[in-house]
Amino acid sequence: MDIYMYLKKDHQTVADLFEKILATKSMTKRTTLFEEVKKELLLHAESETTTFYAALKEHEETEEGTNHAEKEHAEVKEYLAKLSRLSIEGEKWMEQFGELKHSVSHHVAEEEGEIFDKAKKVLNKDQAKQLAIDMEAAKQKLKIAA
Repeated sequence: MDIYMYLKKDHQTVADLFEKILATKSMTKRTTLFEEVKKELLLHAESETTTFYAALKEHEETEEGTNHAEKEHAEVKEYLAKLSRLSIEGEKWMEQFGELKHSVSHHVAEEEGEIFDKAKKVLNKDQAKQLAIDMEAAKQKLKIAA
């Protein structure tokens, strides 16, 4: 598996969790699912930054897109913090959750489009495969540290 497939798999996991949150009426289940979304997004952002984005920053043609993507990661973290402070039963929570979902969807579309296209021009197949291994290792290390 290369980094592109790995990232798409991660993106799909979060998209599925978003849909489950929207579909549930149980506040207990919603809370559990939100904690899972939070964990997945934070692990993804941190491990992606230290592996995939770090590799892309070594190339002029991918540096700008990577910097933009990192700003989007910061925005997602802000939404997560805001949501964590709100009552999950409130209307404001669902409104903020919708904004988080939109922000993540926008980021994923840009990443799987522009960033992947540019990355494929600067990374060879072996590097792309190694980055998937590296990202998984980074995630495991972060899970142990948590």
